[in-house]
Amino acid sequence: RAGARATEYEEIVGYHLEQACRYRMELGPTDDAARAIAREAAERLGNAGRRAYARSDAPAAVNLISRAVALLPPDDPLRVDLVPNVRVVQGMGGDMSWADRVLTEAVEAAATTGDRRLAAHALVQRGFLRLFTEAGVTADELLEVAERAIAVFEDLGDDLGLARTWRLVAQAHYLAGRLGACAEASERALEHVRRTGDRFEEREIVEWLTIALFLGPAPAAQAARRCERLLEETADDPVLQVQILGALAFLVALQQRVDQARELIARGRQVMEELGEWIWLFSIHHAFISLWLGDPIEAEREIRPAYDALKKIGEKSHFSTIAYMLSNAVYTQGRYDEAEQLTRECEDAARPNDGHSQIVWRSTRAKVLARRGEFEAAKRLAREAVAFASESDFHLAHADALMDLGEVLKLSGERESPAMAVQEAIHFYELKGNMLAAETARARLEKLA
Repeated sequence: RAGARATEYEEIVGYHLEQACRYRMELGPTDDAARAIAREAAERLGNAGRRAYARSDAPAAVNLISRAVALLPPDDPLRVDLVPNVRVVQGMGGDMSWADRVLTEAVEAAATTGDRRLAAHALVQRGFLRLFTEAGVTADELLEVAERAIAVFEDLGDDLGLARTWRLVAQAHYLAGRLGACAEASERALEHVRRTGDRFEEREIVEWLTIALFLGPAPAAQAARRCERLLEETADDPVLQVQILGALAFLVALQQRVDQARELIARGRQVMEELGEWIWLFSIHHAFISLWLGDPIEAEREIRPAYDALKKIGEKSHFSTIAYMLSNAVYTQGRYDEAEQLTRECEDAARPNDGHSQIVWRSTRAKVLARRGEFEAAKRLAREAVAFASESDFHLAHADALMDLGEVLKLSGERESPAMAVQEAIHFYELKGNMLAAETARARLEKLA
């Protein structure tokens, strides 16, 4: 009777199907009818879990998806399909042993039956699981898994498998600080996923593509043109439209097209309000623009609700970025103790292999320490941030780290070094096409001179 609103009730319907299946199994041997009920229950619970993941409600996502996979036999591909979609739990300290067990059972079942497709899917999904649960996993390990899986999926003509595997390649390159390669792999993944119609997978791919475009080495004008095409290609998906509008606003702001950036932000906010969903990445874009325009109060106003919401539910996969943005906003307003506390929250939430977060918390805390007169500790942290950035093609983060190093050196009383740091920052801003920040940097350079 719910009609078009039926998806809102999938968790409830899934629960009752789940109970029906359990009762049948208690009353007698599992037959085809019981297995059919179990699979429908798993599909309903899995869909509800995916939506919970999309709204950053990790506890609900884990609960629903772990129940869904428990209803299915080891050789059912749906079990494998569901597991990677709970990666949001990576920073919550939750028990993910059930997910590892599901994937291990799938690999074993595939070995018994000779099912190459199932084995390749399970290995790729286990790569995603390791990426977000094992601090020591390396990009090379993931790329080796992906190389083997690509050969299988190409042989079988499995576009969904290829889409997921190229997304794993993209994530591996991000892990290694290679955002140019991350964007290229994301484009390959997008090409394959559009042949499948898998909307959830497409959203994952586009999200990481936009991140690689605005944080990576692609010049702002070139990246903006790609985002404009993405807008046209995803006109029927409002969630993707919001993400892309935010990225596009970010990129046109870099080019000093501020009025257009504001129009894009307003447009994205309208779509988000119509959706009735908060999309975390959009808040990041808006806050970045506000900080570059010298309005930390607006940046804090935008980012504070996201910070409070994610902190309340204990989510950490996006929280490290949100905490960093807020720390920068309050530092700029002169609230140094609060800024330091936020950098500690960012540090605690960030994975050791999250290069971007490892750069940004060090830079902001270094400035706080310098304000307190702890110059040696401040310079050490600021230089560590620059060193992290220099091993990547995070051009914006590299430039910002150099600007922060310049501020720390100036506060420390050094005379020539601050100008050298700012001059190098201008180089990276110009590489990215960030004329907005480059102009601010030149003004600071003149004052230093």
